[in-house]
Amino acid sequence: MNFSTHRSSVRKSRGFTLIELMVAVTIIAIAIIALLGRYSAAKQATQVQQETGNVQTIVSATQAAFAGQPSFQNLTTDVIKATNGFPTQMVNGSTVTNVWTGSVSMGPAQLPVVNNSKAQIDYALVPQSACIAFVNSVALTVDSMYVDTTVVKPSGGNIVTPALIQTACVAGTNTVKIIFAN
Repeated sequence: MNFSTHRSSVRKSRGFTLIELMVAVTIIAIAIIALLGRYSAAKQATQVQQETGNVQTIVSATQAAFAGQPSFQNLTTDVIKATNGFPTQMVNGSTVTNVWTGSVSMGPAQLPVVNNSKAQIDYALVPQSACIAFVNSVALTVDSMYVDTTVVKPSGGNIVTPALIQTACVAGTNTVKIIFAN
């Protein structure tokens, strides 16, 4: 065996080159980022679905608690808590929170409504990434909706354009106001 053949066989048995290692690390990093993105999207979809179900539960419980009454004049968060109208995972001691850790509060509708004839649920700290899906998911089952001060579903109307909802949900965190009648 000559010296050059021996030298090349020794070099090949040493391991990977720096470039090969960098390529492998880059491929692994891209795979991890892709998996994290899918996990985050799936987690958000689950949270939106859970909160949509929670809203339906709260609306039903509120309507049952105020059945036969002419208005929601005495509606408070505590009244609905006392009737176990909030799903148990939302009640944390004296506060009610959503999956995004924002407060959930109730009362007679504060926006252009007369005679306390409608109820309002305020969902605070809804992240921008979930706001659009949450509004679209809930809007079909309630009378009207606001994101902060923007009307995204007028009373008795259809959902307004997706562009308006997207514009309204622009803040890092949003307060979604859900209004419904008895």
